[in-house]
Amino acid sequence: MARHRIAGTAGALAVVAIALTGCGSSSSSVGPGPLVLGVYVPYTGSSASFGPEGSATCFAAAKALNDGGGVLGHKFTCKPFDSTEDPADALPVANRMVASTSNLVEIYGPASVEPAVDPVLNNAKLVHLAVNGDPRYDNQTSEFFYRLSPSDSVAGTALAVYATTKGYKHAAAVFTNDQSAQTSVPSLRKTYPKVGGTLAADITLSPGQSSYRTEVEKVLSSGADAVIGELDPQTAATFLSEMLQLNNGKLLPIITTSRAIESDWIGAVLKVLGASAFKQDITAVSFNVPSSGPGYAAFKAALTSAPQSIAERSTYLTDPYAQWNYDGMVISALAMLEAKSADSTKWAPLVKRIANGAPGATTVSTFPEGKQAIAAGKSVHYVGASGPLLFNQFHNNAAPFVGFVYNGTGNGPTSLIPTGAAIAPAQLAAAEG
Repeated sequence: MARHRIAGTAGALAVVAIALTGCGSSSSSVGPGPLVLGVYVPYTGSSASFGPEGSATCFAAAKALNDGGGVLGHKFTCKPFDSTEDPADALPVANRMVASTSNLVEIYGPASVEPAVDPVLNNAKLVHLAVNGDPRYDNQTSEFFYRLSPSDSVAGTALAVYATTKGYKHAAAVFTNDQSAQTSVPSLRKTYPKVGGTLAADITLSPGQSSYRTEVEKVLSSGADAVIGELDPQTAATFLSEMLQLNNGKLLPIITTSRAIESDWIGAVLKVLGASAFKQDITAVSFNVPSSGPGYAAFKAALTSAPQSIAERSTYLTDPYAQWNYDGMVISALAMLEAKSADSTKWAPLVKRIANGAPGATTVSTFPEGKQAIAAGKSVHYVGASGPLLFNQFHNNAAPFVGFVYNGTGNGPTSLIPTGAAIAPAQLAAAEG
């Protein structure tokens, strides 16, 4: 969830100019042997969890594709590449990846280093399933870029819409000043007044401080009827515990991003608030990906039976990013079949049509179904593990959002359950104007 909502850093932009040195081999050139699905995300550092997740779902996709007979005489294999979180380190990794990996047709990633390595990936005509929420890519134009998770700008809109539909029209905005939290702020500030709200206070916190008493007092004195924001686990625990102390043991309703669905956030905040307050006062507004249906059943079967050992595998069964990654790789394989080529310049333009569906297309939920339909001369519309996808002209996917509340047990993602009606992509687009 929110651990993937990482925007590019200023340091990344500093190396974009030299990124063009990575000419490498082109994914439009495919020879004998298996087709490689790369996992180019951090395997080290604070975002090291990206790696096991990406590998597990890549293995699942490769198993599903290979069990279905592969494409055009090729089977699939997965290969990890540690992008790290540092643009200066990520760039040579990207150069080596595209220059030395035969039959590399697609990657899952990159994350925060995308601005630094984009020229390398695009020059190599390498399709990448982007893993970032950076609003700078809301209007991108590369035919090889596909972002299956919503932009952070959409998350800010979803916060505004959710708050006002619940009657909170005088909320205080409270966000930390780190880049991943701040990318939701502009759209919240823009949309909240459009949908009938007025910010009672607009506060930015430096994370990791020992006290936020002054800021809590400002929120309480503003007359705010709720708090909308995103805080890291340590900051959230401190800020919310001080609100309890200063407000006679009561919290204002807290409406936050999908950061609050992460185990570390839940554990830290539960420790200071207790289960009752957490359940009553905290709502995480996050994308709603169904974990049901034939496409999900195929994903689950492939994930749990892939031969590679991934200790955390079961935790990805309800992870929307895992489902999106799997679906993206299946759609790409179907696009190769329709194009009758593993040349990315031929199949990449078909991804959007297969995901969105064209008039008269046959709806399929698994790779074997799609392969059979394509062999029969039919156009296909893939609706898989994550449900229907809808790419706009900039190759950004829209997804519904819903409020998640604590169910009273545990401290993992499955401890939060969706409540109320989902906010549809069309509703979000209308609110954005």
